[in-house]
Amino acid sequence: MHCIKNISMVALMVWCLTTPILADSNAECSLKETCSSCIRTPGCAWCAVPIDLKMSTSNEPNMPRCANLLFKDDNWCPQEHVVNMKMKMDILEDKAMTAGTTTTDAVQIRPQRLKVSLRQGQEISIPVMFQQAKDYPIDLYYLMDLSASMKDDRDKLSVLGNKLASVLKNITNNVRMGFGSFVDKPEMPFVNTIPHKLQSPCLNCVRSYGFKNHMPLTADTASFSAKVKETSVSGNMDFPEGGFDGLMQAIVCTKEIGWRDKARKLLVFSTDATSHIAGDGKLAGIVVPNDEECHLDKYGLYTHTLETDYPSVSQLDKQAQEHNINIIFAVTKGQQEIYKTLKDSIHGAAFGVLSKDSSNIVDLVKSEYEKLVDSVVLSDNSSGSVEIQYYTKCVGKTVHNTNECGGLRGRPLIEFNAVIKALDCSNDRQQWNKVIQIKPGALSESLTIELELLCECPCEQKGHQGFESNSQNCNHNGNLECGVCSCASGRYGRYCECDGDDAKTMSTNTSSCRPDNVTTEDCSSFGFCKCGKCDCFKRTSVEEVIYGTYCECDNFSCKRNGGLLCSGPEKGRCDCGNCVCQSGWSGISCECRENNATCIAPDSTDVCSNHGTCACGVCQCQMLDNFRYSGRYCEECPSCSENKCDELRHCVECQVHNTGKYDNNDCKIKCTEFQTEVVESIIDPDDDKNEVNDEKICTVPDDGGCTILFKYKYEDDNISLKVTGQKTKDCAKEVDIFAVICGVVGGTVFAGLVMLIIWKVCTTMHDRREYVNFEKEMKMAKFDRGDNPLYKPSTSTFNNPTFRNTQS
Repeated sequence: MHCIKNISMVALMVWCLTTPILADSNAECSLKETCSSCIRTPGCAWCAVPIDLKMSTSNEPNMPRCANLLFKDDNWCPQEHVVNMKMKMDILEDKAMTAGTTTTDAVQIRPQRLKVSLRQGQEISIPVMFQQAKDYPIDLYYLMDLSASMKDDRDKLSVLGNKLASVLKNITNNVRMGFGSFVDKPEMPFVNTIPHKLQSPCLNCVRSYGFKNHMPLTADTASFSAKVKETSVSGNMDFPEGGFDGLMQAIVCTKEIGWRDKARKLLVFSTDATSHIAGDGKLAGIVVPNDEECHLDKYGLYTHTLETDYPSVSQLDKQAQEHNINIIFAVTKGQQEIYKTLKDSIHGAAFGVLSKDSSNIVDLVKSEYEKLVDSVVLSDNSSGSVEIQYYTKCVGKTVHNTNECGGLRGRPLIEFNAVIKALDCSNDRQQWNKVIQIKPGALSESLTIELELLCECPCEQKGHQGFESNSQNCNHNGNLECGVCSCASGRYGRYCECDGDDAKTMSTNTSSCRPDNVTTEDCSSFGFCKCGKCDCFKRTSVEEVIYGTYCECDNFSCKRNGGLLCSGPEKGRCDCGNCVCQSGWSGISCECRENNATCIAPDSTDVCSNHGTCACGVCQCQMLDNFRYSGRYCEECPSCSENKCDELRHCVECQVHNTGKYDNNDCKIKCTEFQTEVVESIIDPDDDKNEVNDEKICTVPDDGGCTILFKYKYEDDNISLKVTGQKTKDCAKEVDIFAVICGVVGGTVFAGLVMLIIWKVCTTMHDRREYVNFEKEMKMAKFDRGDNPLYKPSTSTFNNPTFRNTQS
């Protein structure tokens, strides 16, 4: 694939797009005091300018050595001294796909080996391609329970052995088959230890054993049936069998069983009973845990069956993964729930139900094998400090977050993207270099990634030009590492200028930089403890200052309102993390006026019209007596019997229409608060927002059945009331009763005439059609008197049935 050759460029582009810049300001970076702690913060870089050269601004102590690359000052650091350890990826092995071949050297995953360097918090996306090989070798080992209850199953397997081999050869020409069996540990209480019962636990039974490898994997599949047929059954006393002992030996005895490295390995586990688990061996005094090692003698018998306990499920799962073996549990119906659950606990395991005599074993193995090869599942051995997620367009065009892809048959190539993220740097330096393997399930092929976590700067190591032992810049009391001093024991300070005769003296000096004995950070983590006193960090912005005896205060971390610190300098200032408000302002961010002037209506002295409370200069209206109040001063109550509209209606009516409750004299005396402005219409039909800027529209009825329309609002000074009234009232038009009656009667008569005319036309047309048909039939009729159906003779003839004529 050509895209693999350019994988470094692709990965770098992906990194640029996906690496998160977690440090969204210089603050997080500027707190880092060493190069290693700086590069462990995503987005930060270190300035390794030696102390004697100072910074380019000649203000080295005030400039942070660790800075965010997106927010650093242009004069922050000379480029040649910037330490910014970057992600790197090298391709070590990238063989072309040969999955179409029939040899055991088929290459099914690409690339095969990479070397990746990542900083903490960085991630990289690596394309991983998989193509399933044709005629890939199959190793099938049949592990069977040979307790007496499985005799019929053994007999059936011996008959179906050749058929099973034939089915596998239809899948691939490279097939090897093997056979082993298990019973149980030959010790009480698992078997009867009476001498003759131990030798022959049942009729025609052999001595009980833990596991026996009867036939290693061989290409001579024809001998499989013969080997199964010649094996003898055995017996035990309790219901569970020693199947886990057999499973462990069949997995780990690679050489004895004959497992091939380049082959798909199938281990069929056939039984009609449950299996003993780890801890059951204590019943027989066997307390040594299973050692997960191979212990077969030259006859294929398991020699440590009485020395080590049964293995646990986790041990079986671990070894099955390490040896790339797919286990197929072929069990009888009565045990299906147990082994179905067990299958979910072992990676790559499958499950099927046997018939009573195992006659369906061929179909079961074929079906489960097809399920296994029809999908690919990528797994890895990443630890907690590294996270790997997989993405693929396995089906359709949508990218899914999954490590599994099904429906491989007929598909030439499957591509995954493995996103590797370095989570943290362990205290154990050996954990900074890892070998991660990404591999398809049950295959020995893998993508090996040599991962290096960049947790330390090169200039912190001896031999680097940025490392100077016993440096003069550190008063010969420490090493210069990446431009800063790492002081020797008994010395401290930025230049190792502070003396501590012993650890106790140093501890005393350091404690003076802490407010109490409980605090563990010197100078609140915002400064250096220099000779027993705090030297607070300097901010890149000269307006931002960290101060206080223990650097516990600053002038930039207070609450903001509308994006302004303490609502702006005219309302408050930030002092030691709290807003100090100017006169007339209050609140956590100085956002509130201290007086209630803005909560009192211009025509009133009541705060919020006594219908609410004044909070931060704004009325918070309440519900009183089941009435909800609203408006700027809580003066509105649409559901109340009286409201502002009712209060203003009489003055508006007399000023605009010269009608209503007030005559001219009353109007001049009582309506002095405002003078209504008269307009043609107060409602614009083209405007969807007729109430804006606290402008309220009122529609109130007068005594004559008409409606008075006006609107009002308070001016910007919150004192003057502006009222605008419509020149004319909205009155209902008089109805002409005579015209309505005449219209109804006339309409009814007209409708009746129309209906009569329609009926007459329809009946006339129908009669005419009938008459025409009658005349047509009359012209076509031809008959005489004898066959005229309308003709009747003048006389009738009657016959008496009892009359007999005697005449001859």
